[in-house]
Amino acid sequence: MEMLKCNSFHWTSESEMTFKLLKQALTSTPILALPNFSLPFEVETDASTTGIGAVLTQQGHPLAFFSKKLSRRMSNASSYARELYAITQDVARWQHYLLGRKFTIKIDHKSLKELMSQVIQTPD
Repeated sequence: MEMLKCNSFHWTSESEMTFKLLKQALTSTPILALPNFSLPFEVETDASTTGIGAVLTQQGHPLAFFSKKLSRRMSNASSYARELYAITQDVARWQHYLLGRKFTIKIDHKSLKELMSQVIQTPD
């Protein structure tokens, strides 16, 4: 790990602009949009060992947020199970928006991305 040496960091105009943008993003409240039922919905979801979180969006604009603390049993489950649990909870939470409509689920878990193409092998 390289240590920062005295006077080796220089605050530039680019640093200032980036700092202001970051400060604005961290201190402003996101404005929720109203749903447009003629547009597709997207559910972005993630799970950790302590909880799940999701955002419902349309065209990149947030409509709703959801988070939930995981039980001890679910916290000890595999990451595959936690991610799948997050999806089911999110869809259940926003079913009044999603049922009967096409929607996209965005996740960052590779094994779930291949869920529909997986081959399940059972012993003969």
